[in-house]
Amino acid sequence: MPMHPLTSPHRLWGNASHFDYMAAALRARFPADRLRILVATSNTGAFTYDGVERGAERVMREVESALREMMAGGEEEGVLSIVGYSLGGLVARYVVGLLEWKGWFEKVQPVNFTTFATPHLGVRTPLPGLHNHLWNVVGARTLSASGRQLFLTDRFRHTDRPLLSLLADPASVFVRGLARFARRAAYANIVNDTASVYYTTCIAGADPFADLAKVRLNYLRGYAPVLLDPAAPVAVPSPHDPRPAPAAPPVAAAAARRLALALALPLAALLFLLAAALQSARSALRIRRHDRGAAAWEWAGVPLAAAAAVDGVDGAFGGTGADDGGSESGSGADELDGEALLGGRGGEALLGGRGGEGAAAASLSASSSPPSSTSPQAPSPSASGLAFPPLALSPAQRAMLRTLDALGWARFPVHIQRSAHSHAAIIVRARGRKGFEEGEVVVGHWVEGFVD
Repeated sequence: MPMHPLTSPHRLWGNASHFDYMAAALRARFPADRLRILVATSNTGAFTYDGVERGAERVMREVESALREMMAGGEEEGVLSIVGYSLGGLVARYVVGLLEWKGWFEKVQPVNFTTFATPHLGVRTPLPGLHNHLWNVVGARTLSASGRQLFLTDRFRHTDRPLLSLLADPASVFVRGLARFARRAAYANIVNDTASVYYTTCIAGADPFADLAKVRLNYLRGYAPVLLDPAAPVAVPSPHDPRPAPAAPPVAAAAARRLALALALPLAALLFLLAAALQSARSALRIRRHDRGAAAWEWAGVPLAAAAAVDGVDGAFGGTGADDGGSESGSGADELDGEALLGGRGGEALLGGRGGEGAAAASLSASSSPPSSTSPQAPSPSASGLAFPPLALSPAQRAMLRTLDALGWARFPVHIQRSAHSHAAIIVRARGRKGFEEGEVVVGHWVEGFVD
């Protein structure tokens, strides 16, 4: 009977416990002899600062170990699914490229690839204004290598291009590997997720949910009022379809919240920046050791005071929060170093895959398969017939959007209303937290559509 290992790279500052609810939901639906769950642990806490590719190399060792164990057990029909959360979705896409480059997809069948709140197009905001400019400038300088990659200001190793641009190059092993999956799905918050905003997590060039007062939300039957209908998530309200305005909070309560925020935010922001500087310095040291191939076992947790500060400015600095990783992890170099990936073995290049296969368009058309009849790819909200103004994406973001969109995705807009921290609620990062019960609806939908 085939086993089905499932790997789950996690978010910035994340740890394996964030997947506890999702893993329990899968175990409740699938018997143990059908599904083996691997939650990656080698890229925990501040180790997520070190860049997508280094995190992927660590995760890859765990994935390969699980796959070899499965093969040694005599399983003949190996299948593989991958789910990534937030930054972990980008790590997962790099892992897919490594699996493709090393020939694993000739041995196992890739089935489900799912991301939750993953900034596929980076976190650079395309909106004007001083606040947004500061976000783009400061954010890229506070999260070490991962920050530069997320804001598209890096130049990946021996190229003159950002890593995320290479991840979406149609001639790359990353896109070819991703095209092999029978089903690709993306769950994206439409509100209360300040860094992993809708356009980048749902791989879209417009945001129909920028002003909810101007649209009517169409919910997916059986999943209201959390999941929107992916075929037609929005409609413009007609003059004969008035909606009651949301109740305004009491004046005193609103004033108290504004005062508390005004007093706490500056201190929290200062502590966040101090913690970011400390972790960026540690990350730079780990990166040098990793790239030299030296083993380095270090404490990866955020200092407790800094962790509280990061959580305090969650909304202002990306909706990612912080957790005390509380664990150690190895950062020894993978057997595939950066030069090997870019230059390849015997001319096998990162862009073009094995044997340096041809042009970008030819590679994508040859590797992309039509969506499975058992897993229809949902259209983007623009397919609902409504026109929304395009966002001012950078040329690199527009190129990434075209390539990823061509692969075909099931896109699910998520409307979490009871929690101001939808980034955490979407996967129920902690049980029992107020508002996170809406995330249980999201996870339930994902499990129902999971193909084993």
